[in-house]
Amino acid sequence: MTEATQIGQSVDAVISPEDAAKQLGCTVGTLAKWRSTGKHAIPFLKYGESARAAIRYRQSAIDAFLVASEVGGASQ
Repeated sequence: MTEATQIGQSVDAVISPEDAAKQLGCTVGTLAKWRSTGKHAIPFLKYGESARAAIRYRQSAIDAFLVASEVGGASQ
């Protein structure tokens, strides 16, 4: 499921952990572990206070993580 939030003039999609995991090539469980340990500090949104609170990610945060994770390539 994809939602959109408006920030100023830009629109940033808000995606589920399932969609984020697909893009990152990991499991939803891995994302949960990263959130609890802080291993990869991907910002996330938490709707609610309980253990069952809804978690979402901004598409821009996933994109930024992927760019920051790039290794190698041609130097300029």
